[in-house]
Amino acid sequence: MSAPPVRVIDADALRRAVAFRDLIEPTAVALAEFSQGRGESPVTVFAPRGAAGDVHVKSAWLAGHAIFTVKVASWFAARATQGRPAGSGHIAVHSASTGDLIAVLQDEHYLTDIRTAAAGAIATRLLARPDATRLAVLGTGVQGRLQVAAACAVRPIDTVVIWGRSGRPARLDLS
Repeated sequence: MSAPPVRVIDADALRRAVAFRDLIEPTAVALAEFSQGRGESPVTVFAPRGAAGDVHVKSAWLAGHAIFTVKVASWFAARATQGRPAGSGHIAVHSASTGDLIAVLQDEHYLTDIRTAAAGAIATRLLARPDATRLAVLGTGVQGRLQVAAACAVRPIDTVVIWGRSGRPARLDLS
């Protein structure tokens, strides 16, 4: 008997289907389960010889869940010289009972970015004062913008102070 067909889902479809707010509670549950010793998340990093870049292979599983994932995230300077983002990657979703590949999420770093934002929202919710209204952000890149959105999702933020090393103005269109 053969395994079911593998679904391939591209970054545009993922952007339409999932926002960082959708990941806040599932990420909170996963982090709590992981901190209780119910899973593993090994990481391997390597840099192919002769290439200006590196590859991170990260896997994760939690006991009692139907799937596990393996993420391959890479960063190569050659992509940037071609006018593309330097980072890329995909997430392979497997059956936890058979190991069969179920889906490949060609996320172009999107899921990593919004999962990190969800973790930021959780950290803000747990560590910031409940009445906090001011936020300081170090960095003007993707995570700077997403961490502002994350904090605003869990606290009544009315003032944001941003510092960035590049000197370029930050753009925080949170609509």
